[in-house]
Amino acid sequence: MEKFKLDNTIKVCIVDKDIRWSQAVKMLIEDNLSLRVIDLHKEFPKEKVFLETQPHLVLVNVDENSDSYKLIKSIKVKLPFIQFLPYSDSPTEETILNFIEHDSGGFLINVKFDYKQLIKGIVKLQEGKPALSPIASRVLVSSFYNQIPKNLTKKEIEVLNQLKKGKNSAEIAKSLDIKQNTVRAHMYNIYEKLDVKNKAEAIALLG
Repeated sequence: MEKFKLDNTIKVCIVDKDIRWSQAVKMLIEDNLSLRVIDLHKEFPKEKVFLETQPHLVLVNVDENSDSYKLIKSIKVKLPFIQFLPYSDSPTEETILNFIEHDSGGFLINVKFDYKQLIKGIVKLQEGKPALSPIASRVLVSSFYNQIPKNLTKKEIEVLNQLKKGKNSAEIAKSLDIKQNTVRAHMYNIYEKLDVKNKAEAIALLG
């Protein structure tokens, strides 16, 4: 995930039907983070608008724009530096996963009742980390474990989870406090049980 600076060279766009909320958020992030809000939209803009204005960060209320995840991926192909941060009051698990799987920077819930959560989310994106509310994190973890074949052992699942984070065998051994040869043995068993040849295929199989 690409990092960005917290200063007035960073352009922000807010997409929310509630303009008063958008104006309040504009003041909040300009005062607290020194970012520059360039656009307030009631509806998710067409791709050409992003190509023209080229914001670095887009905050989008997905309660009224639940299908906008379909556009995010294509927009990021042309403007890879854009970070999308969706938020919602009461999203379904499907909505959360749709946005995370389509390259959004995370997912925040109930930010209208917790302004600090929004600020913390933006700071996490600035650090190159995903911005996830606790509920969104649980949905993501649950989705991951639901995809794992039941015949994997607890330790194999732990190793697989580390693989998905991009760690190599030495890093996994250190993280799980086991020997590197043990990690390799677990990886061999994982590949056998998933019927794949390597780490890339295992990760791709589980999405």
